[in-house]
Amino acid sequence: MAVEWREEKKKELGPTKQQLYRKHADPPA
Repeated sequence: MAVEWREEKKKELGPTKQQLYRKHADPPA
């Protein structure tokens, strides 16, 4: 699921990237 993917990425990338990923409904291809 995209939400799970984003949650994992947010943990890895940190708060700056978190804000970017929140804007996207789906992960990059």
